[in-house]
Amino acid sequence: MEARSTSAIEGTCVGMEDVLKADFEDASDISSDVAEVRNYVRIAEIATTAINDRPVTVALLEYLQGILVSGTSSHTTQAGQVRTTDAFIGVRTANVEDARFVPCPHGHRLRDGLLDWEGWINQAGPEMHLMTRIAVGHYQFETLHPFNDGNGRLGRLVMLLQLMRAGELTHPVVALSPWLESRRREYRDQLFEVSATGVTLRIAEGLIGYPMLTITWAAKRYGVTYQTVSNAVSKLVALGLLRQYGEGSYDRVFINDEALRVLVG
Repeated sequence: MEARSTSAIEGTCVGMEDVLKADFEDASDISSDVAEVRNYVRIAEIATTAINDRPVTVALLEYLQGILVSGTSSHTTQAGQVRTTDAFIGVRTANVEDARFVPCPHGHRLRDGLLDWEGWINQAGPEMHLMTRIAVGHYQFETLHPFNDGNGRLGRLVMLLQLMRAGELTHPVVALSPWLESRRREYRDQLFEVSATGVTLRIAEGLIGYPMLTITWAAKRYGVTYQTVSNAVSKLVALGLLRQYGEGSYDRVFINDEALRVLVG
């Protein structure tokens, strides 16, 4: 059930009966969608066994990702390793400007971020509840988006591994993804909302030094997409911290009146 639901969240929808029937079929007779779900079953079995003797590591996830995409269209030269190209998420076109979210660029920043993430999720202490650490760690992993495919499924598997590593589960008997599947839109929106809220705060802080902006200018300044800034500006307008300056409809200018008043004395 976990394998079927975690795949469905990513758009690979197969019936439970098809997954079970595949145990009695030749590999050549199994559809690519069913094979993809079965790949997840395999990596979950490997990971939940390995977690008894080792923490969650980037190396483990690289190994699992290679198996997860095996035999699929994502089985490219980047399979089994952290991506070496940039990625953008939630697009209806091929233009990065239309992306809903742009993850960390590839290279040393992505690798360093992953190593920081690895160290952080394996920490244990009373300062943060385990479930909070799991939720924050999941957001961080999905934001880094380290692989060319499989990030959602691997990220949800990591949550289960954290529960097992912490001793809260002896066996992988909790299926998290069916619950998330029934709330798929809210799940994705809330992950996005955390990123958008962070940008909103950065924009608000920046208004202290420069009280005017356009969405295009802010997107370049803060290194995020046009849509992310547009959502943030809408929130700041609703809060009364920005208002549109002038009547233009293209690349509108927004202003914080209070910050401007302080600057001009």
